[in-house]
Amino acid sequence: MRPTVDWQRLPLRQLGHFLLAAVVLVELWWTWGRWTDVLVDYGQQLYVAWQLSEGRLLYRDLVYNYGPVSPYLNALGFRWLGGSLLALVLVNLLVLAALLPWLYRLLRAASSAWAAWVALLVFALVFLAGSYTGIANYNYLTPYENSLSVGLTLGLGALWHTLRFSAGGGRRQAVLAGLLLGLCLLTKPESGLAALAGCFAVLLADAPHYRFGRLAWLLAAAASPVLVAFLALWLAGADPATALEGVIGSWRALFRSATQELAFYRSGLGLDDPAGNLLHMLWAGAGLLLYLSVVAGVAWLVPAGQRWGWALALVLMAIAAQVGLRYVSLDAVGRPLPLVMLAALAVALAAAWRRGDPSRSHSAVIGLSVFAGVLLLKMALNARIYHYGFALAMPASLLAVAISQHQLPGWLASRGSNRNLFRALVVATLAGLCAHLTQVTAVRQAFRNVAIGEAGDRFLGDFRARHMLAALKLLKDKMGPEQTLGVLPEGTMLNYLARRANPGAFLNHTPTMFSLHGEQRILEDLESHPPDWLVITHKDTSEFGPQFYGRDYAQAIRDWIVRNYTEVQVIGKRPLTRSRDFGLLVMRRKGNKP
Repeated sequence: MRPTVDWQRLPLRQLGHFLLAAVVLVELWWTWGRWTDVLVDYGQQLYVAWQLSEGRLLYRDLVYNYGPVSPYLNALGFRWLGGSLLALVLVNLLVLAALLPWLYRLLRAASSAWAAWVALLVFALVFLAGSYTGIANYNYLTPYENSLSVGLTLGLGALWHTLRFSAGGGRRQAVLAGLLLGLCLLTKPESGLAALAGCFAVLLADAPHYRFGRLAWLLAAAASPVLVAFLALWLAGADPATALEGVIGSWRALFRSATQELAFYRSGLGLDDPAGNLLHMLWAGAGLLLYLSVVAGVAWLVPAGQRWGWALALVLMAIAAQVGLRYVSLDAVGRPLPLVMLAALAVALAAAWRRGDPSRSHSAVIGLSVFAGVLLLKMALNARIYHYGFALAMPASLLAVAISQHQLPGWLASRGSNRNLFRALVVATLAGLCAHLTQVTAVRQAFRNVAIGEAGDRFLGDFRARHMLAALKLLKDKMGPEQTLGVLPEGTMLNYLARRANPGAFLNHTPTMFSLHGEQRILEDLESHPPDWLVITHKDTSEFGPQFYGRDYAQAIRDWIVRNYTEVQVIGKRPLTRSRDFGLLVMRRKGNKP
């Protein structure tokens, strides 16, 4: 009988480092400059970093809906690394350099070295720089909202140190866990909520076995960043109410019914069709179960050491995977993740209960599954790996991969199955999925071929970049050296690339901003701080409910603009008229010299 290869004994640490570094470098090279959308979202990250580095104060001078950690981290990088898009990419690479070790350690604690490295390779191939929608920014190099990626990183760090603390770590682990948790609470609230739930799940699972005096250190450390942030904003010039709003305002907004009623958030959550989306999730879960059953059956039928069996099984699975991927939509890939997290949590809790004491692996699975499950709540009935799923579905996806490479093969091996073949068949399927998603990214990237920005601000945009370039040239020729610019309803990227400040506090006029702050407050801000020039960009917001700015919402602001501004030039198609026609309208405040 030929000896079988034990994959667990391969030099995985060295091999894993090499493969992960190679894949990350290739991904960066291949996607370079195509991570950023020319109009939507990321321009605000750049603009806020620039303005904070120039001395403006968050929440007092700039309306921002999340905690202060990420904007000020960006501003620090902007100032120290030379004020450019490239500077923020470098900041995000540093965040990634913290994210990956914490991810590996947590996955390694929950499973095995092999499973953790396979999961990290899936992260690099699927989530790091993938592009699966027409809008860029859903990646870790220029994420649509840095507070989400930074919060996710801090939350995973807090979870790791909480796990070490619960396993007998001393005061140092408690303090580290608390500090990271407190910083996470000052980012995007879904990250903070997930970190809170995951950390306390680990602590509750192991509650009888640690000293509560040390837990007090964790709680005190978690409170300290929140208190320091409040005091820092207050001492910097914000009044106490504004400083408090900056620290806790995003948490109140998270549960504000007016925002949650917008069609965009209802659709993202799956509440636009609860019964249909629940059925879709159950069907996807049944399909995943059927697939795993078939793979387990093949692994059980092929004896260990039979090379012909391996070869035949891999060929059949490769063919089946390619056929299946043609009929499995991208939308369906992430659908079963909430069910997988519930199953992982239930199995880990049951195993811990049978032991009477959770092992390190059980505690890690409990913490990770709760952390990942809470992140999925924002898309509970419509879980997906694209769009917001690049961050919200990432931990669940990687934990599912790790389980498929450790817990499931181990359980099958105890029943006479060929564990290594099972792993190999699942990896072959994952490779097919990654290849398919790479093709999707290639198609999306092909449309981003127009260079915009100079030097460190240069990136590639789609056809809209041509109109943005024309607008930039016009503004450069017409605007006076001290004149200001407003871009409505969205397009702060134009402010940033032109290096023209918006004198007001509201950086965009999307339906979300109106639901949070109300039209009257936004109008008063415009009246108090009217920009010298306005650019009206085309933005179809029907995914939120109302379709066009100034027609279906913000009518009072439209009337104010008509009274106070005169048209200078239409670039492309007249904006806000027909859904598919993109263009910009450049306007000058009446009484201003050209």
